[in-house]
Amino acid sequence: MADEHDVFLSYARGDDEHGAVTRLADEIRSIFAQRTKRQLRIFIDQQEISTAELWKERISGALHASQLLIAVVTEGYLTSQYCRSEWDYFAGLERGQAQGDDQPRIFPVFIQDGPSLPGASAATQKWMRAIRSRQCAELGGLDAKPEAYRDRISRLTDDLIRALGRQSGDDPVNRAGRGLEHHNMLTGYVREGTRFVGLLARAVNVTIVGMTNENLATMLQDALNIKRRVSDDPETFWGSLRIVFLSDKLLNSLNDEKSEYPNPEYELSQRELAAGYGRRSTEGFLKRASSTRWALFESHHVPPFSGALLEMPDGSRVIQLIIRRPQRRTLDHLYIEFEDQADQYFTAAFEDIIHNSAEVNRVVPIGVPDDRRFMVIGARFFQNVLVDESGQTGWMPIVLVVTWWTRNGRPEPVLQVRSLANSTRELDRVSHLAGYVYLDPYQGSAAPPAEHSAEFELPSEVVAFAARNRVRMETGSVPPGELNFVTSRQYLHADKEHLFFYVYEFQLPGHFQFPQRAQMRHMTVERLLQLRKNQSLRNAIELCQAASRLSFPKDAFEIAALNLILHRSDQLGEELLRLANTQGSDFGQLLNELQRVERETRESQRSGNAEIELKGLSGLQYREFFTILMPLYAKLGIPGAAEALAEISQNESMQHALERLPILYNDEDLMRNIPVEL
Repeated sequence: MADEHDVFLSYARGDDEHGAVTRLADEIRSIFAQRTKRQLRIFIDQQEISTAELWKERISGALHASQLLIAVVTEGYLTSQYCRSEWDYFAGLERGQAQGDDQPRIFPVFIQDGPSLPGASAATQKWMRAIRSRQCAELGGLDAKPEAYRDRISRLTDDLIRALGRQSGDDPVNRAGRGLEHHNMLTGYVREGTRFVGLLARAVNVTIVGMTNENLATMLQDALNIKRRVSDDPETFWGSLRIVFLSDKLLNSLNDEKSEYPNPEYELSQRELAAGYGRRSTEGFLKRASSTRWALFESHHVPPFSGALLEMPDGSRVIQLIIRRPQRRTLDHLYIEFEDQADQYFTAAFEDIIHNSAEVNRVVPIGVPDDRRFMVIGARFFQNVLVDESGQTGWMPIVLVVTWWTRNGRPEPVLQVRSLANSTRELDRVSHLAGYVYLDPYQGSAAPPAEHSAEFELPSEVVAFAARNRVRMETGSVPPGELNFVTSRQYLHADKEHLFFYVYEFQLPGHFQFPQRAQMRHMTVERLLQLRKNQSLRNAIELCQAASRLSFPKDAFEIAALNLILHRSDQLGEELLRLANTQGSDFGQLLNELQRVERETRESQRSGNAEIELKGLSGLQYREFFTILMPLYAKLGIPGAAEALAEISQNESMQHALERLPILYNDEDLMRNIPVEL
């Protein structure tokens, strides 16, 4: 049998924590390729091995298929039973060589100084003497000068070349394999994402072909953080980032997940949920990344493989292919990593997948509200809308679905904690389900195509579809029941397009259980009031802090003060108004008091394994809390809502604030001139 590897690299796993062993392997490969014009086939296993049985299963074959051993000798190496077994195997090969053949098969390497062995066993000290009796490569560690380090590796590589030349001979098996390309390959499990994140951080251009991509956003964010930290540039991004998703219609053809449910339809709904989260979290990451050098694609055919193509700074192309086994979870799949062929076969294969996929850039209508209607006068791609400080004009339609259920005889509002997994903006706030209205024909839209230039009213069935679809995105399928239209509202932004909300209410079954990733929580009116009070304090603090460097219209301070008054903070609100109307006012003392009260009113929420600090309510729901949500809650019989509204109606200051705020919030000229969120 022909050897599959030139060299087996033996090392203790903890010694590569900072990449020292990986760097050594890369340097040897580079010098070997320069010397011989071919690639050195190194086996380097980067997975933890927990049992001897697993070691035999995974490593034994690689040992038998390798010609030489590089042993990275450290204290950890000398105490590893697996490293000792690898050394002993090659020592046995040396002893079995023909008489007169004294060519070594083992090449010890000291990355740092030779390990000290205080208190080591007699067997370990004997092994160390045997190691020292050989010609050892001492690299000098982190303190070595680059030219000295590379010179020592060059001498080691020359020794390897001579040894391989003597081992290869000119037998028929070797002659038969001369037309083959030999690649250095790594393997690992998808759950061990550190390697992939590191490659992403170094890559220049990236193409990713996935099925559901449900864990991709987190890895992309981690890689981008590293990339920006290393470059010391907060705007750094990939030259290009292309991501392919599988179309929803093909999800039923997958068999990745370990079957947990006897009902195939329910199992499919869970896969659709995972794919939905994958797409939304990835879109959210990309929207926040402040770059346009990315594109999303949808494949309407099952790709021949899934994985990633990473173009590195030196021009090399690294391939990671995912080996999917039926009924195994995505995290339990294995990847194989290698450099592309000389003819760039895999690069071309990735390009074929991109070419045969449809770019996903959903079409959103742009128009103007007319009473309770929305008149469409144009359309734009979603990638290019709602960009902070874009200054774009126009309006976009959006749906808001107020979800609630009855449990233990009590109706309760159910809201979502916005996170990286489910939202693109306003993270760590709570919100009822909100989603944009699209004109994409494949989403069931009855609207005219995007290129239609004539003005038309946004069809009600398109809006209703968007509302139902928003519920489906969190539940897997729309539970039984009707979505009831409540009202419509306008939301003015200072620095980007405005939003026109269609508000619905929807009663969930009392027994319904949301997936964990949905982050849907039932909340009392009392807690929502506390959240909004804290948010009003945060807004007032931001306004006071910005007042020292920016000029604001007096009405901005009135908005902040009126919101404080609605939460019985009359003294703080009145002091804010007084200072705003006094020339040269110092907000310092008021700011200290606002910050003290804000700290006392903070609310947090358990999210997975973390405790997150909630930052209030999302957009419209903060502004219209007392004019949309509370009246609707009261109508539904949610405890505390009617009482809160009654308190406002009996308090002259609070009633004035409730009547005055909608006038200010709907003044487009005013809101355009307030650069902070109120």
